[in-house]
Amino acid sequence: MSYPSDDKLSFHFGTEKIRIFEQWMTDPEWHFMATCLAVFTFSFLYEGLKALNLCVQYAKLDHLKQRSDPPLYAEQNGYGAVPRRPGEDMDMESSCGSYCCLHVLHALLYALQVFAALLMVLIFLTLNLWLCIMLCAGAAMGVLIFSPYPARRLLSINCM
Repeated sequence: MSYPSDDKLSFHFGTEKIRIFEQWMTDPEWHFMATCLAVFTFSFLYEGLKALNLCVQYAKLDHLKQRSDPPLYAEQNGYGAVPRRPGEDMDMESSCGSYCCLHVLHALLYALQVFAALLMVLIFLTLNLWLCIMLCAGAAMGVLIFSPYPARRLLSINCM
């Protein structure tokens, strides 16, 4: 593949030649401003998607922890609690079913996250500084809005 010598690959602040898709026109200025707003919103929502995926992953881990720590007593009878036998499982079918649903949801969210990340790379490769700034600003705003929940969750984990 050969490139014409008159095309320069450098960052620019222009509003022309920004076409990721054939139908994507940014000719009038308000179309370009709408494109910048869409890029900002897209990168903002991408950070929300990452936080949602992290929450699903934490739910999976919590579910695994609950499955590995069964209660000591199986049931209460008239004379007190009956100890659980070591080999006795506690309704593993329903437990496994909800874990599998969480696992499938996590995989689907991850695939969507990868697709969105590749679209953001494609937007960045337009080399338009306005779009790059909007992409970074949306990501920064998304981290500010969506990261408190995972940060609190990470701080509560004892790493020692």
